[in-house]
Amino acid sequence: MLSSLSVNPVMPPRYSGVKYEDIPKVVLGKLKKALNANKGLYLWGECGTGKTHIAYAIMRRCIENRRSAKMYNSPEMFDMIREYYGRSFDYRDDELRRLVDFDGLLIIDDIGAEKPTDWVAETFYKIVNVRYEKMLTTIFTSNLSLDKLAEKIGDRVPSRIVEMCEVVKLEGDDKRLH
Repeated sequence: MLSSLSVNPVMPPRYSGVKYEDIPKVVLGKLKKALNANKGLYLWGECGTGKTHIAYAIMRRCIENRRSAKMYNSPEMFDMIREYYGRSFDYRDDELRRLVDFDGLLIIDDIGAEKPTDWVAETFYKIVNVRYEKMLTTIFTSNLSLDKLAEKIGDRVPSRIVEMCEVVKLEGDDKRLH
């Protein structure tokens, strides 16, 4: 089953110590603004600026507050969808609907890291479009600005993300190198 394969019910060891309190104040401010407006976040920046760390900290807070949250790594999510469905994406399938219609916080980490094929662009559009239309809270992380993401997969997904998310650029040195 797709849903049981792709959900991260526990924190990976690398992120087991993440704390909501460690999220930069500018991101917390944007997060609160976004949630008050029934929106999500688009966190982007260079490698090592803390995007995934922040996403796991937000997910941890949801779990602590007994709110539903799921997190998927984008390339792995597409691999699982492809493995489960092959090249056909049928939104009517119950398993895929559970992914797309999940009404808790959905976090898709590292978008743009997957190989940009027509199938990926179309599948990602279908996922984002349903969440956009249903106004479901979604957080995305990426190394790409929305302009660069548009160059990779077309304008449709970034256009929807702009409306459904507060966009936050994370700057700084690669924390992994220090």
